[in-house]
Amino acid sequence: TLWITRQHGVTGWRDGEAVAEIDGFAAPQGIAVLNGMVLVADAGTRQVVALGPDGSRRTVATDLPMGPPVAGTRMP
Repeated sequence: TLWITRQHGVTGWRDGEAVAEIDGFAAPQGIAVLNGMVLVADAGTRQVVALGPDGSRRTVATDLPMGPPVAGTRMP
């Protein structure tokens, strides 16, 4: 399955057909697949979300340094 980010979600494609569409992301900008789970980096919420093959969804990391700068922070 090929996973592609779109404006507020991700789509899984297989054999030229969309097989899964998952919405609810603020600004998805990266995807990885690990042990059957799809990991989505959501720059809009600064989180990584794991999507399980059973449809489960859980946040695995938060407050990550990605996306637009947070007011009042500086780069080292």
